[in-house]
Amino acid sequence: MVDAVLPRPRSGLDLGIERQGRRRGHLLRAPAARSPSRARTGWLALTDESGLPAVAAVAEVLAREITVIAEIASHDEHYPLPPHACVRWLPRGDRPAGFADLLAGSLDDVQPRKGTGYAYVLGESRAVVTLRDELSRFGLTRQDVYAKGYWNLNSRSAR
Repeated sequence: MVDAVLPRPRSGLDLGIERQGRRRGHLLRAPAARSPSRARTGWLALTDESGLPAVAAVAEVLAREITVIAEIASHDEHYPLPPHACVRWLPRGDRPAGFADLLAGSLDDVQPRKGTGYAYVLGESRAVVTLRDELSRFGLTRQDVYAKGYWNLNSRSAR
């Protein structure tokens, strides 16, 4: 099982492989200069259901409040997250998966904290790019956002 990209103060970002609860190797390591500092005052995660396991792992390691906005297929698909994760579930209903509009619209209700923030954006590749760029309105630069496309929507005829 692959866990998540986690902030590590000295080693940078660390995407590891875990089997039976034991670390077995690394898939990605980024230098500490690109790693989010735990001193940040605000943490945000935007994801569809594909990124929820990674968001849960990040939230668990952070052990501090993180705002999670998660697009899910229906109200029945809540994913277990740590108690300090403040979650807003966005059921898609009849909307197709893989578009940024639902998550982007939810950003109007986000109240940024004073200080520096960091965001994780996970989901469909093109939606992730759109959402990453939307976060600039909160003063977040690309260095303040970890954006990872987990899947690709094949047909873009509706866009």
